[in-house]
Amino acid sequence: MDEWRKKTMHAPEEQILQIGRMERYPEVEVSLSCFEEYLPWLNKWNEEHGKPFFILNWAMHQDEMGAPHFHLRRVWPCKDEETGLTTTDQTKALLKAGILPPDPEKKISKKNNPKMTFDKICREKWISIARSHGLEIEETPKPKSEVGLTLEEFQKQKDEKNPKQQIRKQNIDWER
Repeated sequence: MDEWRKKTMHAPEEQILQIGRMERYPEVEVSLSCFEEYLPWLNKWNEEHGKPFFILNWAMHQDEMGAPHFHLRRVWPCKDEETGLTTTDQTKALLKAGILPPDPEKKISKKNNPKMTFDKICREKWISIARSHGLEIEETPKPKSEVGLTLEEFQKQKDEKNPKQQIRKQNIDWER
């Protein structure tokens, strides 16, 4: 079961919601108010669209010494028409919910899939909620070259700064 659960195809999806960045962000209470407005909207959307996903849990963090952010974990169950078994399939679940890819005339692919449309709907709602709380929001994403570190780069940098982590890594390498 662990092997099945850890496969990318079956792993829970994690959505991260954040307002601001490391050096500039709203008060924690404002971010929490926005999330407390977003979550009921998301639950209502889910109900109205046939429950394509189940929210497993959510948590608020302020662990990177920056903007408070929310981790929302969910799964996308879908009945396999051939076997009759319930499995996880985000694309099929969203299609059943009536969500089409950005270009419905083209084949579903990594660059044209229902999740892109769903994410856009969610992002627009999150921005709308933030603005309703008096926050200024930049909508145009910055080029990758201008944004922060990837998760892997951040963790590597964090590990390099932590001497205990270095010792542990050296021990692991030595044991091999």
